[in-house]
Amino acid sequence: MVTGRSDRPEAHCIAGLHRDGVEIHLLGDTTGPYFGILQTAGVAADHLVIPHRASIPAILAIRRAIRTFRPDVVHVFTNKALACSIPALLGSRARLVCYRGTTGHLSAWDPGSWFSYRHPRVAAVIGVSDAVRDYVRTVRRPDQVLTIRKGHDPAWYAAPVPADLTEFGVPRGAFVVGMVANMRRLKGAHVLVEALRQLPPELGVHVLLVGQIRDPEVEAALRDSTLVGRLHATGFRSDATRLMSGFTVSVMPSLEREGLPKAVVESMAQGIPAVVSSAGGLPELVEDGVCGRVVPPGDAAALAAALCEMAADPELVRRMGRQSLAQIKTKFSVTGMQAETRALYERLLAGQPAARPETER
Repeated sequence: MVTGRSDRPEAHCIAGLHRDGVEIHLLGDTTGPYFGILQTAGVAADHLVIPHRASIPAILAIRRAIRTFRPDVVHVFTNKALACSIPALLGSRARLVCYRGTTGHLSAWDPGSWFSYRHPRVAAVIGVSDAVRDYVRTVRRPDQVLTIRKGHDPAWYAAPVPADLTEFGVPRGAFVVGMVANMRRLKGAHVLVEALRQLPPELGVHVLLVGQIRDPEVEAALRDSTLVGRLHATGFRSDATRLMSGFTVSVMPSLEREGLPKAVVESMAQGIPAVVSSAGGLPELVEDGVCGRVVPPGDAAALAAALCEMAADPELVRRMGRQSLAQIKTKFSVTGMQAETRALYERLLAGQPAARPETER
């Protein structure tokens, strides 16, 4: 396996596969925050940082590992790892499996696509959502692309008490609409700001933006006198997951190209319902009317209506929160991610297609 700084679901999946009898040799950044999970499980690992997609030292390091370990499958988790593993596999019969987390940016006219996700050496592409899977299938054979959603454990995110958000100017007991993201234009924070403008101040809704703001319109809104006291921002926070515990509702109003954003998963795992746009894989995560609301991308009026409905009905919020937690436990489990990954390896080694209709969700 070749990766970068493994995130928590990835680390737990790799550790679980190793405990389940899959012999693994990992190349990756061993300084990552979740590397201890792999160490505890006894996964063999070598430190490797891949600076860019054409890194000769990285290609040579991967090639040496392939020659020494002689794997049946090479599973890569990042774009850089994929680009460097393709030339490193020259002469090897190992099946190459890669991960894709977003839609967009794969084109027949883009040389980078042909040296990554469209390369014939790739045996299987794992999409983090059905939306990603369906997009990649437009540029690859359908039976080479499948969905394996990242798995989560609600215990990872449990907070003994909800976070105190008063340090950001949010009143105690407020109805808090939180958004956690690197707020580029594509993430739609400006749509949330416009929705807040449409909500009457007496409704008591407060919006808290957690993350770096890279949209000038949103930055300007923070200085707008009509929103002062209702719109708050924290800037980048390493404890964003902890701050989520103080949200009443989580929002992700993305405009396009969403895979399966972990910020929404992490809030739902804490029993917090979400209002999201229908971009990408978001509707796969939030079932409209059950564990939250789904609105059209860019539609501030629809977003405002959904928030107004929830702010007026505390029991609805509690019920959707319980369903949100159940959604993560049942459809986004670590054990499910691990079992589906192992099943993929077994199909490839048996000479079967990566994806079969009866195994699709």
